[in-house]
Amino acid sequence: TRDKTAVSPEQMIEITDQLRPDFDFVLIDSPAGIERGYQNAVAPADRVIIVTTPEVSAVRDADRIVGLVEAEEQGLASSNIDQMAGSKNPGVQRFVGASGELGKMLGLDDKWAFNIVKQVGNYGESFDRNLKPLGFDRGINALWTKGGLMYAPPMR
Repeated sequence: TRDKTAVSPEQMIEITDQLRPDFDFVLIDSPAGIERGYQNAVAPADRVIIVTTPEVSAVRDADRIVGLVEAEEQGLASSNIDQMAGSKNPGVQRFVGASGELGKMLGLDDKWAFNIVKQVGNYGESFDRNLKPLGFDRGINALWTKGGLMYAPPMR
C-alpha cells in the first residue's frame, strides 16, 4: 500500500514474528525518509543494513539515518542540541553545521543534522520512543561502544 500509516510498527513486528520460524532472513525494504515507513521497516529488525543508490535524494536519506546514529555517538540529543551547538569539538561543529559545508555537499542546509536531532532526537531517542514501549531491548542495536553494532562513519 502507498499509505504508510496503513500498517503500524506493532503489526510489522507481528508479521515478521509469524515468518521467523520458516525463514532464516526476512528482508524489508524501507521507503525514503525517516518517517513512518522507515519506523515500520526497522521495528522488527534484528539488524539494519543501509543500502542506497548514487542518486542525490537517496544519499540524503541514507545520511539522515547515519546522522541519527552519529548524534547518539557524539552525545547529542534533542534535550541538549542547542547547548552543544556551541561546542569546540570539531566533530560536533561539523554535525551542527557550525563549520564545514557538509550540508552544501549533500544539497541541504548546513544545519540539516542539527534540525533532525532537535525535532526527532538521536537514534537512541527514536528507539526508546518507538520500540522500547513494545518491550524491545537495544541489544545489537546499541552503539558499538556499548556492545552493539550501530556505528556511524564520521561525517566529513
